Amino acid sequence: SAKHMIAGNLPGGLESARQNLIKGVARAASAEGEMLLEAFRQREQQEEVIKRARGVGVGPDVERVLRTVESALMTAFRDDLVEGEAVIRIIEDVAELERLCRRAAPGADGPVGFGRGMTQLVSREFIVDSIGHARKSYRISDDDRSWSIPFDACSVVRSADWS
Repeated sequence: SAKHMIAGNLPGGLESARQNLIKGVARAASAEGEMLLEAFRQREQQEEVIKRARGVGVGPDVERVLRTVESALMTAFRDDLVEGEAVIRIIEDVAELERLCRRAAPGADGPVGFGRGMTQLVSREFIVDSIGHARKSYRISDDDRSWSIPFDACSVVRSADWS
C-alpha cells in the first residue's frame, strides 16, 4: 500500500506511493488518499519555492525554513537511515566536530578521524551516501570529496527522500 511505501516498509519509494495513491483515488476516493495526495502537492510547491530561492541566493535559508525537522543530536546510532535518501545536519561547532571525529563514537571500533576540509561541513545538510556500521558513522560527500561523520555529530533531517 502507499502508506507502507511512504513509511519505508515496502519497496518502491515515494514516487511509487504517489502513483499508487493517484490510481487508488481515481478508483475510489478516500479521505486518507486525498490527504496524502495533498501532502505530495504541497511538497511539489515547496520544491518549486526552493528552486526559485536558489536562483536569488537564499536557497539554504529557505530550505531550512521549509524542511527543518526540529531534532536533537542523535543519541544512538541509526542503521535504518536510507542510503542515498536520508538527510543529516552536521553540528554547528567546528571544535566539537573535530573532538567527536577524533574519538571513537559510542559502540564504534575506532574514530572516523578529522581531515582536511571538514571545517566546511558545520551546520550543513547532506544526503547519507552510506552507513559505516563499524565506526557508527555516516558517509557524506560534496562534489568530489567525501567524509565520515560519527552519529553523535549530527541530527536526522529526513530518514528518507520525500520527493
